[in-house]
Amino acid sequence: MMSRLVTARLVMMPIAAVTFMLMVLFGWAKAGAAEVVSVSPLGAVKRVQQIVVRFSDDIVPMGDPRSHRSPFQIECRGGVGSKVETPSYSVRWIDSRNWSLDFAKPLGSGMACALIFSGIKDLKGRNVKSLAQYSFTTGGPAILQVAPDYGEIEPGQHFVLYLEGAVQQGAIEKHAYFESSKLPGKNAVRVLSGAERERIVRAAIASNWQWQSFRALLKKPFKDVRAFDQFVVIAARNRFIESSKVVLHWPKGILSSTGIPVAEAQKFEFGVIAPFEVTFSCERVNADRGCNPLSGMSLNFSRSVDRALLRGTKLVAGEHVWEPVELSATEGREKNLQTLTFKNDGGVAFPDQTSFQVVLPKGTIRDELGRSLVNAGRFPLTIRTDESVPLVKFAAPFGLLERNADPVLPVSLRNVEANVAGQSRYFEGKSIRVSSKSSVGELIQTYLDVREKDRSYERRSESLLNAKDSASFQLPSSPSKEASKAKASFELVGIPLKGPGLHVVELASPKLGNALLGKDTMYVATGALVTNMGVHLKKGRESSLVWVTTLDKAEPVKDAEVSIVRRDGSVLASGKTDASGLWRVKDVDYPCQWDDENRWGEDCEVFAVAKSGDDVSFVSSTWDRGLETYRFNVSSEYLSKDWGPIVAHAVFDRTVAQAGETISFKTYLREYQEQGFRIFPANRIPKRILIRHRASGKVYSFPFEYDAKTGTAATAFLIPKDATLGLYDVSLSAKPQAAKSEEGQGDASFYDWSAQTVGDF
Repeated sequence: MMSRLVTARLVMMPIAAVTFMLMVLFGWAKAGAAEVVSVSPLGAVKRVQQIVVRFSDDIVPMGDPRSHRSPFQIECRGGVGSKVETPSYSVRWIDSRNWSLDFAKPLGSGMACALIFSGIKDLKGRNVKSLAQYSFTTGGPAILQVAPDYGEIEPGQHFVLYLEGAVQQGAIEKHAYFESSKLPGKNAVRVLSGAERERIVRAAIASNWQWQSFRALLKKPFKDVRAFDQFVVIAARNRFIESSKVVLHWPKGILSSTGIPVAEAQKFEFGVIAPFEVTFSCERVNADRGCNPLSGMSLNFSRSVDRALLRGTKLVAGEHVWEPVELSATEGREKNLQTLTFKNDGGVAFPDQTSFQVVLPKGTIRDELGRSLVNAGRFPLTIRTDESVPLVKFAAPFGLLERNADPVLPVSLRNVEANVAGQSRYFEGKSIRVSSKSSVGELIQTYLDVREKDRSYERRSESLLNAKDSASFQLPSSPSKEASKAKASFELVGIPLKGPGLHVVELASPKLGNALLGKDTMYVATGALVTNMGVHLKKGRESSLVWVTTLDKAEPVKDAEVSIVRRDGSVLASGKTDASGLWRVKDVDYPCQWDDENRWGEDCEVFAVAKSGDDVSFVSSTWDRGLETYRFNVSSEYLSKDWGPIVAHAVFDRTVAQAGETISFKTYLREYQEQGFRIFPANRIPKRILIRHRASGKVYSFPFEYDAKTGTAATAFLIPKDATLGLYDVSLSAKPQAAKSEEGQGDASFYDWSAQTVGDF
């Protein structure tokens, strides 16, 4: 109610009266004495080196840095090794209203300072208003470094803390603690002292490169070096649990030696090493099956063990004993070992379907930390080998067999059905027309299907062939189990292939599927091209070459029908070989000839297919293993879709200049061909010249003024007076002027990363 009455009375007062009242009020405020507006820092602040005080009015004349009128005195208490310390400092007036006190060096932790107001008048002679004092502290010591600072820690780990300053031991034990992922509550800290602390600190400094500046001090008596007061050694009251996560907490309640509390809490995370144990491993077909008798067996210790403690480790089956290869006289002589491997003599398989015992030596095995095995009671460990792993394997997913050398397709068999069922499909050479998409396309697609099935792990239980279009057969009977034990562990069977053309053979084995897949029948397929012709393809941008020769006599094949086809069977070019077995062709529209998103995809693959009489053969452009161009120092071409075969170079009037000067250059542009150079095509002339500062990325863009008669473009670049010093690249861009980038400043434009660099200055 009172506020409303006052408001009403003010509203009803004449304007002149209100104006007078406001002038009186503001005039009185302005006429008041200067006062302290702000002091920085206040509270708890680390590494203070400057104190700044700001006043509301002028205290000293403007531009009088020599004024020594100090409004405050500084008093600091604390510091390593002393109760009262007066840091070295100087004072100055920044301007007429701002005063600063600068310490010679940043204050360490554990300092409490107070600015004591000594009384001062402003320029008008009025007493400055201020609190009697302003205080701040540098806080208690923070942890600067911890050793260890990475890797795993031991259950009884000691930690060396390097602090900002000295700290009270009792405060550490009262407030600091560990927290464990496998223990409830807090794990208290104990502080080590005396000879034990000295020994641990010395070892930590000697092994930690970050503390190498302290190594020279180790030669002096430990108690005489003040810097060592900043090292604290702690450990947990209770041992850590193995394989747990541990956090060291350094809370705010910890006090410096001068009684200043830590201002900001810290925490450090660690992982505790796993228990010392040993595990046995071997290769298995499935997790629930026995060990594969064809592969080795091993013992793996979680930590390194002294070689001498492992003597006597062995693998036993009846009267047969196997020693780890690492402990044999012919192996390396490492002092500490972590893996022991058992292998049969000469690489021969272990006995199948046999029980073994893994035996450890009688003495206690300890790791480098002195811990004994937690699972030693599991040994001797009984393990069992599986039956010989079933095997149906062709030499390759695809291959060529010589027509005139009694072609036989080899297949390796082991521990499968007595009569392995198979089916085959035959693409007869004389029925294939290399110039027909439907005919040659089916041939190529069948080859691709065989190759894809071999690459696909998930399709092992799928049959590749259609029973309607395939012929069924059975492999010869496998030897009996007794005969196989007396002879080899597997057999090699030959499947005769008659007639030139592409043969696809697939074998089916339920036993192999049960072993490797856990169910179903497994189908193993291969493709074999029976032919007496070798086809060679050399791709080129302007011309290509196909060469056809016989396999038995290495003679050229004359008048062979030749086609270059894509994966889908579409014919790109076709013709006939000459007397030298050669067929040359120009301007083939190859897929992926220019750089695009499919450049590295399989859609870029092409085939050269040749037919002579009833014989047919082909080669893929991807069959280059062992024949890559880089192996024979043969250059290969990379064609950018923006540029094609480009040769461009800038000729400068000079390559070193200063800001404000002009650099002139002429850019020569040509396209290279098989027979030489030609003027660059008009439809691919660059749009812009880009000049880019290499370090900052700033870009200057100019139109490309091309002279079609000379095949050149002349450019003059006036270097801005504020241009950044450094190296500049000159590039050609096929893209029109782009919008400025979000990060760009001034005339910086979006950079075209497909641009062709032609020089630099």
